[in-house]
Amino acid sequence: MGAGANGSEPLGSLLPVLRGGLLTVRLPGGRGAELRLDGAVFARIAPTGALRERCRFVPAPAFTPGAVLRAVDPATGADLDGSPVALQPPDRRGRIARVAGRFVFGTVEGQGEATTDEATVLAFIDGTVVAHAVARRAGATPELSFVLLLPLAVTEGRPAFVNLALAGGSGPFDGGPVRVGTPTAASAPRRRRAARALRMAIKIAAPDLREAPQWGDTHFAKGLKAALERLGWIVRIDTVDAWYGGEAVDVDLVLRGLERYRVDPERLNLMWLISHPNRVAADEPAQFDHVFVASDVYLPTLRRTGVPCSALHQATDPAVFAPGAAAGIDTPLLFVGNSRREYRTMVRWCIERRLPLAIWGGMWEGIVPPELIRGTHIPNERLAAAYAGAGVLLNDHWDAMRDHGFLSNRLFDGSAAGAPILTDPVAGLSAVFGDTIPTVASAEELAAEAQAMLSDPQAARARAARARDIVLSAHTFDHRARTIVETVEALGGPRVGRVA
Repeated sequence: MGAGANGSEPLGSLLPVLRGGLLTVRLPGGRGAELRLDGAVFARIAPTGALRERCRFVPAPAFTPGAVLRAVDPATGADLDGSPVALQPPDRRGRIARVAGRFVFGTVEGQGEATTDEATVLAFIDGTVVAHAVARRAGATPELSFVLLLPLAVTEGRPAFVNLALAGGSGPFDGGPVRVGTPTAASAPRRRRAARALRMAIKIAAPDLREAPQWGDTHFAKGLKAALERLGWIVRIDTVDAWYGGEAVDVDLVLRGLERYRVDPERLNLMWLISHPNRVAADEPAQFDHVFVASDVYLPTLRRTGVPCSALHQATDPAVFAPGAAAGIDTPLLFVGNSRREYRTMVRWCIERRLPLAIWGGMWEGIVPPELIRGTHIPNERLAAAYAGAGVLLNDHWDAMRDHGFLSNRLFDGSAAGAPILTDPVAGLSAVFGDTIPTVASAEELAAEAQAMLSDPQAARARAARARDIVLSAHTFDHRARTIVETVEALGGPRVGRVA
């Protein structure tokens, strides 16, 4: 962390790695920053006044490799930690070869024939650099080699995942992230200190209780409800027909899907934008005290509106989605989802290439050959077995979600169940899952990647196991519940004295 002009107050830090086209800047609430490319300012971050240090995500402009990026304190012109840095070609790759204790061994692609070629390798956790090393050419090989030593506080501290990337590079290394830390004995859930248990209503888009079991939002809300109750909250779930009225609560949390919710100014109002950002009206987010958005990529767009917001990806319930819970669906390729009255791309590609596919979902009649349809619905308690039992689980996104980096909940559920997954390209995927979930952008790519995964199931399952580790370390409903409770506390709690 950089020091201020007086040597005591921190300035902030830049994580000089492009992830999903974004730069990460970590700043104390009272600090701002200017981002400069070859001396020209392309972005400014204003102080927020927040008590805690926060990460801000800034879209990176087009650049020529070798361009110099700086993040500076506008008041003093001093560089933040991690600044300056020369930007690397976007396709320059690195790979983790092996990990031995605190040592990480790997390689970086060389550049030309220059014998002096070298590159700085960064190790970071959640936007904070924890170690670095220099990769250098060894002999006549075109690759650069490095050995990075992780600090003892990282390897023996709390469980976490360390990502490696090039300073000025554009993505995490293949073979990562590296799992570190020492598991500790489970402790009792931390309960919020309050005179009474706080009450929340989670508003979901399912129209009523009769249809609710068919909606993914329902099961999502149930997992979050259970996690919040473990923290001492009293939580209920409201379908659309019960949105307004009912017993008074302290906090409304709207899982924003297809419908707009009319906020109650007497309550603390939170929105969690988990899908369909194109359906949110321009004036809607400003009605809420805080907006969570399930996309690192879309967050800067929302922040430009001045709305208090933060990134909060979707999540899973590991008690429901666990490997080997029961016998699964025996099929090479599995697609679970409704047709939406359209010929969904992943399904169409499978049919075009005559791949062995089984479909579970509704409204497929008349769209695909009937022998591909195994059923219209899989109960939520059987989904984990279905996902894990397939050779490859296929996943896709709505166009707006794919373009704006809203990762499908099936990626988290399927990974928790240990399923090898193939998905369409979605912005921000590698920033969350590294290289553990491959993407395909054409029928030919789907056929080739599916064949490779089915031909070597052991390798596919090993990669899926790494995805599961990532999800369990940071993307469960317990993680999300803690963040929501901390946000409520940071906002000063519910509207004091207004709730009976």
